[in-house]
Amino acid sequence: MYTSSSDALHVEQRDAQLRIHFSRPTINYAMLEALTACVLEATADDEIRALIVNVSADGDDGND
Repeated sequence: MYTSSSDALHVEQRDAQLRIHFSRPTINYAMLEALTACVLEATADDEIRALIVNVSADGDDGND
């Protein structure tokens, strides 16, 4: 079972779903590395059938 939380993202497994939640709308290098690691681990796990990725809507990406 996956469960992780950091400044970059929060990861939780619910049954056959791996849920990845970005804590902010812009992706930096640390977030990309963490996401890559999650996807690689999930693809090697036969129990995981779906990846659900979402992001906080209340963040400011600074690009507006």
